[in-house]
Amino acid sequence: AVGNAIGSNIANVGLVLGATALLTPVMVQSGVLRRELPLLLVITILAGLLLLDGELQRIDGILLLLGLFGSMAWMIHINRQSEPTDPLEQEIQHELQEVARIPLKKALIWTIGGLIVLMLSARMMVWGAVEIADIFGVSEAIIGLTIVAIGTSLPELAAGITAARKGEADLMLGNILGSNMFNLLAVMAMPALIYPASLNGDIIVRDYPIMLGFTLAMLIFALPRPGRPAHINRLEGALLMGAFFGYLLLLYFATVKTL
Repeated sequence: AVGNAIGSNIANVGLVLGATALLTPVMVQSGVLRRELPLLLVITILAGLLLLDGELQRIDGILLLLGLFGSMAWMIHINRQSEPTDPLEQEIQHELQEVARIPLKKALIWTIGGLIVLMLSARMMVWGAVEIADIFGVSEAIIGLTIVAIGTSLPELAAGITAARKGEADLMLGNILGSNMFNLLAVMAMPALIYPASLNGDIIVRDYPIMLGFTLAMLIFALPRPGRPAHINRLEGALLMGAFFGYLLLLYFATVKTL
């Protein structure tokens, strides 16, 4: 789960944001997002501090969940203070207006059915990942960092490209920020609470620093600079994608050495 969370965060920034920016420059106009970008960096650093001892214990899981609730409360607070003209608020309202109104009973059935399918598909994905790891003789951590992580990021990729083409780049970036925060604070907390264990050393010394680097790069690219509005251009998108495929190449060579 830890490898999946870290790998998914890397894929969200390197693959999803990189591919979207490569197709069309991503303008960052929302003041809300400019405040949430540094928050993601802080959460990433704090999560890394909990990984330094090489273990995820229940106290770590509790701290991560407290961070999740605290972050949600803070984001709700700043969103209430945001202007109605904030681009992110306008994009969300636009999307809500496009959603067809359905009866409450049907909405509940769809929601419950979707949750059941989600749980079953998640269970099947874990089984499949374990089998692939056994067949190829690689660690489950590598599978979580690659196949599972990319698979869980594909919906964000499709949604990101669609949103960017509709001129709703802030909504796409907000989706990435929310997903990455949830991965660090909720996905990593679950195994710590349910089954505390030691971590694969490579996750701490190789994968976490790379995730931190991608997060820092997104922050630097997205924030405004003198003489330049806040946006992620095609060159920066290409750099993110290139770094992501470089990371996959690094994992490939690391896997070959263990065979």
